[in-house]
Amino acid sequence: MHCRPRALAPGVTPGGGIRSTVPIFNLICWAYAIDGTLLSGAPAWVRDDHYVIEANSGIPGENLSPNERTRQTCERVKAMLADRFRLVLRTDAKDAAVYVLSVAPGGLKVAADPNTSGGISFRGDSIESNGAPLSLLTVTLTQMLGRTVLDETGVTGRFKYKLEFCPESADVKRSLAAAGESVPDDDPRPSIFTALKSQLGLELKSRKSPAPSFVIERIERPSEN
Repeated sequence: MHCRPRALAPGVTPGGGIRSTVPIFNLICWAYAIDGTLLSGAPAWVRDDHYVIEANSGIPGENLSPNERTRQTCERVKAMLADRFRLVLRTDAKDAAVYVLSVAPGGLKVAADPNTSGGISFRGDSIESNGAPLSLLTVTLTQMLGRTVLDETGVTGRFKYKLEFCPESADVKRSLAAAGESVPDDDPRPSIFTALKSQLGLELKSRKSPAPSFVIERIERPSEN
């Protein structure tokens, strides 16, 4: 199972306990490291209903690394989902349309920034990296484009850049307009595909590729405690 950034994770207390009010859909994605665009079969309430989930730590050992404590906390969340929500997940692999991110013929146009370690922010018409690897860019592009983006750049290291482009999604345009940043019809900024090549020296190409998908075969609303 491939790993994804764990956005909208449950609140994990310093001792390894859990405190969460996010939708169960997000909890599933976090525990199983699934990109939400690859998870199907969920009834509407899984995305809409919020449940207050609190659990004390049952994890022994005070000297666990943050990664190991997160892994063990994920296992506890999986057990809770199976026990209280009767969750059953099925993993499939089938050919699907994906985008492949690679270095454009002209070469990479961003310099490595090994002294900075940070993440990526996306605001509708720009993507900004503060020392993030290109693997995080593919995750952001997957969420933005609604299609899995595979990293085939062969590039390692961390980079600092700001990618600016014209938002093409109507939903993004409405969100920007609501924030007082309307997008004119004659916006001169390039598309995300052109911007990647001209500003970062990267390109996206479409192809068919085996891609994992995750299907909720069973899930039930829990009974009251």
